[in-house]
Amino acid sequence: MRDPEVPSLAGRPRAQAEMALKALGYAPVTETVAARTPRDVGVVMGQAPAGGTPHARGATVILTVGRAASAEDRSCRTWSA
Repeated sequence: MRDPEVPSLAGRPRAQAEMALKALGYAPVTETVAARTPRDVGVVMGQAPAGGTPHARGATVILTVGRAASAEDRSCRTWSA
């Protein structure tokens, strides 16, 4: 029996993506990164494995979710003239 394919979750809200993975028997793990835009806060920006990849049920799927940028995130940006 073939492993099911992981769904593509980019652009979905975190809670919705986690529920979808759990319903398919996966174990979601979330990591956060500074969001590029305010619309990216709380939204899946990436995942591993990628959508469409066969992956064993019960295995971990990592979701990269945007968070509001902190002062530290903003201070690390470089500006060019």
